[in-house]
Amino acid sequence: MDIKFSNKKTLDIPFAVWSYLRENQEIKVNNLQDRFIPAVMNIFNYLVDYLEANNQYGRPITSKLSEGNMEKIIKLLKLTGSYQQRHQNWLEMIQNNGFGFLDFDDVDKNLDYAKRTWFNQAALAVKVEGIKERIEYASYNYHKFERKNIFNKADWTLFMRAAAIHKYKLLHEILPACGLYIG
Repeated sequence: MDIKFSNKKTLDIPFAVWSYLRENQEIKVNNLQDRFIPAVMNIFNYLVDYLEANNQYGRPITSKLSEGNMEKIIKLLKLTGSYQQRHQNWLEMIQNNGFGFLDFDDVDKNLDYAKRTWFNQAALAVKVEGIKERIEYASYNYHKFERKNIFNKADWTLFMRAAAIHKYKLLHEILPACGLYIG
């Protein structure tokens, strides 16, 4: 699938092949080959290294991603369709132990993902009633948010902090070190 895209949302579409112009030269990007397969390998290697350094979480069974599992991952990444359909394919592969996990259990078999789970563990959303009369756009649902007791240690909070640190380091340390200044 060869597509010309003008926005960055194509980065999250594994099967897309797209192009852009840089100094009047067309640059082609094959997301699967150029981005996703190297990312899969990097994630796998990181997890092996992490387990080797933190054996309280288990030990890596192998230091190489099996050819069979890599083929399954590539097949899943090549599937076209909506985000929801592609997500469902991944869930079914995991829930059916399609990768042959030795420690596969009921948690894996019933794996699901709810978009707001982490946030809901950290905060309580309370719908604000009576605000419609005071605003021009009455079709919105307005909420006020209250921190739960575990807020500071909740996965959502920790993720948001990590994302903010990553953004800061990228914008103020990594990119300037490469001669790129943004914002």
